[in-house]
Amino acid sequence: MSMRIRIIMPRVAETEAFTLLETMIAIALLTIGVVASLLLMSRATGAIVQGTQNLIASNLAAEGIELVRNQRDTNWLNNQPWYYNMLPAGCSDPSSCTATPVTGTVSYDTSNANDASIFTPGIANQQLYQNATGFYTATAAGNTQTPYARTVTLTYYTDTTVPASPADVSTTYMQVVSTVKYQTRGQNVSVSVEDNLYNWR
Repeated sequence: MSMRIRIIMPRVAETEAFTLLETMIAIALLTIGVVASLLLMSRATGAIVQGTQNLIASNLAAEGIELVRNQRDTNWLNNQPWYYNMLPAGCSDPSSCTATPVTGTVSYDTSNANDASIFTPGIANQQLYQNATGFYTATAAGNTQTPYARTVTLTYYTDTTVPASPADVSTTYMQVVSTVKYQTRGQNVSVSVEDNLYNWR
């Protein structure tokens, strides 16, 4: 009688090892992914900074319009002509100097207890500063310089759509253009806001 002996050996699991080439390819792909992520984060951060600067410039330009409106209203309260201190040199009233722009700066009159504003002709690109409470001002002393500069241009025009009667209705209006300029990443940026103010009182 023959005897068969069958020996069953456990199969050794096949192991796969990374070769040097595979390792280098994996490292290269990982590096590309990390660099791409960093570039994306950098661009996103830059876009956020630019968006913030543009928003601030837009608000400062809009503030220039409101400050001119404030001065017009203050002139009324002080029984002054609505255009008082906001005419081109040599003009006595708006109708005598239509389409003649006057460039200047406008800021809060800190000497006035009523928060009035004052337009100062002849000043362009007025540097703006930020005080300790976060407000923007044209006063340099004790404040931090910002990248923003503001120019306000006033031009008077005759509105031909306004009826000639009654006689006390003004046909002249003031076009206000407030422009804020700043520099970011080596580029010059300009933001302008425009509005028309009337002597409706």
